[in-house]
Amino acid sequence: MKKLFYGILASLVSFTRIPVPLTISPESFRDATWHIPLIGWLHAGILTLVWLYLPVPDDLKYFLILLLPVLLSGGMHEDGLADAADGIFGGHSRERRLQIMKDPLVGSYGVLSIVLYVLGYYLALKNIPGESMVKTLCIALPLSRLVAPLLVSALPYVRTKQEESRAIAYLGSERGNASWSILWVLPVVSLVRGDELGIGLVLGFILSGLGLGLLFRKKLGGITGDCLGAAIKVTELVLIWIVALHFPQ
Repeated sequence: MKKLFYGILASLVSFTRIPVPLTISPESFRDATWHIPLIGWLHAGILTLVWLYLPVPDDLKYFLILLLPVLLSGGMHEDGLADAADGIFGGHSRERRLQIMKDPLVGSYGVLSIVLYVLGYYLALKNIPGESMVKTLCIALPLSRLVAPLLVSALPYVRTKQEESRAIAYLGSERGNASWSILWVLPVVSLVRGDELGIGLVLGFILSGLGLGLLFRKKLGGITGDCLGAAIKVTELVLIWIVALHFPQ
């Protein structure tokens, strides 16, 4: 239980800007990625409070639904989305793509990916009825983060050994621990009914994860940390859109 507790704290330190007043060993950070769905639940909980209790117009709540996760995480997943878009679509070889993804400057593909993500997310939120918003957030945010540990379990890390030694704390060491990630999203099952929407969400998650995994393998030979951030954001957007498209105009 102590190992589990510190692994969860390591995930909190790794994927949020929330301070933790405890000393966490480097070994605990090897479990950080496996517990990232819990960070999705944290996001969902905060946004639920905003949606239910903040006395502002819905349009401002949509903006906060986009803004608060960025502030909470420091924008690391959005940064991964931009870097992955620049590298995958801007490079003509595996080596060049990886080189572009390490460049701190953001290129045109990166900018476009963020603009389209924010616009698509905002428009989808506007089409989701208010009474369904909390349920949507509690499905999309934890479930989208499950894609990261699954990709870590399925694909190799493609940086050099020196780079890998710095990143291994966030990519995990024991792939069997992905079972924890699945456990953390089991409450989503109670929210997803076996109707058309529920089937669509399950298929959307599976197809999004498989499609991104195949793309990363083809273009890069595996994954990097940026790929995981991009996968989370793309999968989250897919799930939000599936919910939005379920409701008539």
